[in-house]
Amino acid sequence: MIVSLADESHVGDVVEMLETTRLRYQEYQPVFWRKAPDSANSTKEFFLSAVDETGTLFLIAADKGELLGFLIAREIPTPQVYAPGGRTYLIDDFCVASSDHWISVGALLLVDAGSRLKEAEASQIVVVCGDRDIPKAELLRRQGLTIASNWWTSPLT
Repeated sequence: MIVSLADESHVGDVVEMLETTRLRYQEYQPVFWRKAPDSANSTKEFFLSAVDETGTLFLIAADKGELLGFLIAREIPTPQVYAPGGRTYLIDDFCVASSDHWISVGALLLVDAGSRLKEAEASQIVVVCGDRDIPKAELLRRQGLTIASNWWTSPLT
């Protein structure tokens, strides 16, 4: 298995993987994670721009040409009231082909991203994980990440 920078040829498969994840997350929290009807097309456009975007790291993990996972880290501004000691990267889009791949494929992606971002003088990563995504949360725990915040939501209907 190899981890490498994504290019435009990977975007279609990445979007397909993310759409599957969105359907699962929608089951976890049907209002907050409700998938938009045209999410695949808007995501494809967004990811195509992310491939070469400054301040964005877009990695894929593949084995023999088969996409097994991907991770996108985007530099975000740190609120002026906090001083983490350097730049912050948000890892929001981070998926694997199967939940049993988190400990292997997910770990390789996260370690590779961490190394690259540290070389780029980042001081921290922030990783999004749905509340009921237990396999992903277990990977994050095993990799030494800690929970900094929880978002609580309620539909206003």
